[in-house]
Amino acid sequence: MRAALPLLALFLLIGSSPAGAENWIALWLDNDVFFGMAQNGDVYRYVPATSATEFVGSMGPGPWVSFGKIDQQLLALQPNGQVWAMDASGGAVSLYRTLPADREWCALQQHPDVQPSYVISCDGEIWSLYEPVRLLADFGPCAPGRWISIANADDSFFATLESGDTVQGTWEWCDPAGGFGPGPWVGFSRTYGASSSFLALKPNGEIWVHGWWSYPPTLYLALPADREWCGFLTGPEWGTGPGYALTCSGEIWTVDSPPVLVGNFALPTPVEARTWGAIKASLSRISPE
Repeated sequence: MRAALPLLALFLLIGSSPAGAENWIALWLDNDVFFGMAQNGDVYRYVPATSATEFVGSMGPGPWVSFGKIDQQLLALQPNGQVWAMDASGGAVSLYRTLPADREWCALQQHPDVQPSYVISCDGEIWSLYEPVRLLADFGPCAPGRWISIANADDSFFATLESGDTVQGTWEWCDPAGGFGPGPWVGFSRTYGASSSFLALKPNGEIWVHGWWSYPPTLYLALPADREWCGFLTGPEWGTGPGYALTCSGEIWTVDSPPVLVGNFALPTPVEARTWGAIKASLSRISPE
């Protein structure tokens, strides 16, 4: 443990922002204030009225694979099945759910106006997030590949593979249901109303509309291509559709035609607690000798 003190001092002296060196991977909205998470688990708020960026707290180094929101609780899923929650008002962090750790987990339910009720493992098992957590359906036998998104359509589940292919089904059946086309894909959402559609975001800013069965996917909107994109707004924000998208460098844009830059997570100086996620990650690798 003696080596911990020099490392800790080094982090504090450097004072660099982990978010500045890593991608922004999640975007939430609560009471007209945006919240963003960097890859290392540090969470910041951006206040459009003042253009201020403020440190909120840290969920820890992760890795983090999917995000959601229930009331004022910001949710983040780890591949080991732990779902962590952060209170948006105060930054307190707690373990929200623990899913079976003997499989890898890939995504919380992705609907912009519904709190996440389901989660999908990377091999296609769909579980409820309500206690007690339980298996609801298994899409693994339906199609080979890695499952990266889960939603619901009418009374059935709607899941997407890394290939962009989608499957619709229940506990009793599952069938191919078209797809988004080849990815990579970094975010999923949907629109509402008479022409409701499922949407998927590419790192180049292209947002594609899902093509059902024999219909090909179509381009819904092209965000600026001179940036790398990391995700959609995580709901629920009632009736908004996708609403906003996040670049990997922390810019917030509207998902409109034309897209409009709302603001960005400009890191404040100084922020004393901002390196805590990195400190925890380093200390965890130090032996107690």
